[in-house]
Amino acid sequence: MRRRTRTALATIAVLALTVPAGALEGSGDGPAEGPSATDGIEALPSVRDSIINVPAALALASRLERIGRLPSEPVSGSDLVALLDLAQAVRREQAFVARSAGLSWVVAGLGHYSSGDGRKAAGWMAADLTVGAATAILALVALPPAVQGRNLNYLQSSYEQIRDRWSTLRPAELIPAAVVSLTGTFLRIAVRSQAARDAAASARNALAAGSIDLGSDRGGLRW
Repeated sequence: MRRRTRTALATIAVLALTVPAGALEGSGDGPAEGPSATDGIEALPSVRDSIINVPAALALASRLERIGRLPSEPVSGSDLVALLDLAQAVRREQAFVARSAGLSWVVAGLGHYSSGDGRKAAGWMAADLTVGAATAILALVALPPAVQGRNLNYLQSSYEQIRDRWSTLRPAELIPAAVVSLTGTFLRIAVRSQAARDAAASARNALAAGSIDLGSDRGGLRW
């Protein structure tokens, strides 16, 4: 009986620690349907590490390790309920960390804001906006002179005039602006990727510090 009980507890831990966090977003009543907004983000090693090693998961692993060292003391029903509650806390915390990373991938800094770190949120948003604005300005400067704003009034010119001016350009003349745009796009991807990593770490740290309350009850156990 004791062996079967411990097997059941180990199964609870495996399920709690291996179910993808993105599939658990929502109310917690069941897995979310359809693709998650965080798909792809969780593949980043540092983000995945933050998702797996949430505080509740570490607490659950510690409790299970203590159970394995217990003498032949029976495990009560209330203990099993408490472990199930802790497993659910793991799922909620994993979903929160994954969601924070996903938000900062969509808008750099947004995940930090959801974790209560306003300073980092402002910093990452400023970095993303700076890269975006610089890319737009440099791409406009890199356009051929014939279609730049100082030589073509886009507000007062007719559509036909603008179209005719652009139709006279050769593809090679647009290469500099295209290179600038692509470089800026890659830079913004890099910024948001790093922001997602940092947001996942910030969310995990906020959970560990207790500044974010997800209703995770890690008590109620004798071990």
